[in-house]
Formats: sequence, C-alpha cells, structure tokens
Amino acid sequence: MAAATGTQTTEHRIGLRTVIGLGATALASGLLVVVLIVRLIAASQATSTNVSSGFQLVGHAAPDFTTQVWSGPKGQSSFHLAALKGHPVVINFWASWCVPCVDEAPVLEQAWQTYQSKGVVFIGIVYQDSQQNAMSFVDQYGVTYLVGPDASGSIAISYGVTGVPETVFINKQEIITGKFGGQEDQNTLDTAINKLL
Repeated sequence: MAAATGTQTTEHRIGLRTVIGLGATALASGLLVVVLIVRLIAASQATSTNVSSGFQLVGHAAPDFTTQVWSGPKGQSSFHLAALKGHPVVINFWASWCVPCVDEAPVLEQAWQTYQSKGVVFIGIVYQDSQQNAMSFVDQYGVTYLVGPDASGSIAISYGVTGVPETVFINKQEIITGKFGGQEDQNTLDTAINKLL
C-alpha cells in the first residue's frame, strides 16, 4: 500500500509539473500572439498612412531631393530636382529585383524617347538595390534617362513610396499631378504625361 501511495505521489508530481509547464508555455505563446497582433495592426496603420500620404501629395509641391547620378548625362555626378523647375518630370521608383519593373522598362524608355523633345525629364530612382545590379539592369534594358540611388531611403519616404514600381508625375510648376503605384502601361503613361504638357 505504501509503495502504491509513493507511486501515485510521484505520478501526481510529474502530472502537476507537466501541467504547470504547459500552462507557462501556453501563457508565453499567448503573449507572443498578442504582441504579434499588436505589431501587425501597427504595421497596417503605418502602411495605410504611407499610402494615403503618398496620394495626398497630389496637388502639392514635389519634395525636393539631391542624388548621385549612376547613369545619364556624361560628366554629371549629382542631380537636384529643383534645378528642373519649368520642366515636366516623371520619377519612376524601381529596382532590378522587381519583376514588374522589368516589364515596364521598355515602356518607360519608349516614353522617354518620345517626350524628351517636348522637355519632359525622366528620372529613375533606384530603390533598395545595389549599384552593380541597377547598372546591369540599365545596360540590359537600354535605359538612357537619368538614374540615381535613394541611398538613405529618404526620397521614397518623402514621396510615400511603399513598394516598386511607383511613378510620380510633376508639372512645370513643381506640383505633383499624379502618383501611380504598380506597373505602367503605355496608355496610362501617355495620359499622365499629356496632362503635364
């Protein structure tokens, strides 16, 4: 009888320890889930704010920026947006790793070839990419308009960019007339550019 009681006590202790361990694990898991949900909600609100702030830019002055020139006019090492006052400007945020950017590259280059004689300036802002990969992309897809990096990410932030590709249209008075998230097609691009002229 004593042996049986000892066995029951050991089993009871193991059972109690197991229950306490499982309870602690469940509590920790529950806390992690709560933290994850809070972070997801915060990220969702931040993304919504960025998206809306990007589109709220339409009708307002284009944020100024200066960047290095990785590709473009010979001898030009940096570029300042304010220097283009009086010219319509198309800014395309892109990256070599972005599949839609590959698909829209010929469309943007064709538009640049068509509209540069009308004073429209195209700028490609490289988003979260290396110079080597970006320049390989430029060479492979024959991009001839000005290309430079967003080294600190501040240009993308000021334009409310949440991903690539995104394209911003700026008129001669430096006012943003449109912002398009996603891959450009010829008709959308032509329509937006013609509003700048």
